[in-house]
This record gives sequence, C-alpha cells and structure tokens, in this order.
Amino acid sequence: MQAAGGRFRQVGRLGGVIAFLVCATPAHAEQPADYTNRGDGGITCAKWTSYRKTAGADDITAYPALSASNWVLGYLTAYDRYVDPSGNVGAGVDNDSIAAWVDTYCAAHPLDSLATAADHLIEALKTRNR
Repeated sequence: MQAAGGRFRQVGRLGGVIAFLVCATPAHAEQPADYTNRGDGGITCAKWTSYRKTAGADDITAYPALSASNWVLGYLTAYDRYVDPSGNVGAGVDNDSIAAWVDTYCAAHPLDSLATAADHLIEALKTRNR
C-alpha cells in the first residue's frame, strides 16, 4: 500500500511541476498579450498620418511627427536589444524607409494604434530578412 501511495505522491509532484512550467512559460515569447504602452505608441494611425502631413519646417509643427517617429525607432531598438537574435531586425533599412512603411500601413489602417503598426513593421522586416 505504501508503495502505491508513494507513487501517487511522485506523480502528484510531477504534475505540479508540469503545471507550474506550463503556467510560467509565456505562450508567445516575443511579446506579451498585454503590456504597458508608453508614449506615442498609443496614438492612432490616423493621428500619425495627420502629424506627418502637417509637419512643417518650424519646431512647433514638426514636433508631434518627430516624437511619433522616434517612438517607432525606439520600439524597433528595444526589439533589437531584447528579442531579435541578430540585434538588427531592420538591417539595411534606413529611418526614412521605416517612416514611409508606417505611412503606408497607417493610411490603410487608420484606426490601428502606432504600436500595432510597429508590430506589423517588425513582422514585415523579419519576413524580408529570411
């Protein structure tokens, strides 16, 4: 009897360890389902497009477009630093091309957030580099 009880305890412990590992392992390692979005990542693509269209040569009108562009570049930098094994998912792509890609995406998806656009940009860059 004791041997059977001992086996049940071992199976129970193993089951507990497996359950812990399943719960502790993220389903998608690249990005959590919910995360805190700081800065311009929360603006809509429509706002991005508006900023880019109205940006003038003076600092006051150029600032929102510059801020949003820098947010996208920072997002890519964080992805390169903490996720991409190569450290440069956008290798060979300049910042103006990145902004142009976001322009195109946002024109087609005005209700998406800038963070969503940046996520799609990363996926496009990963596909390009395969």
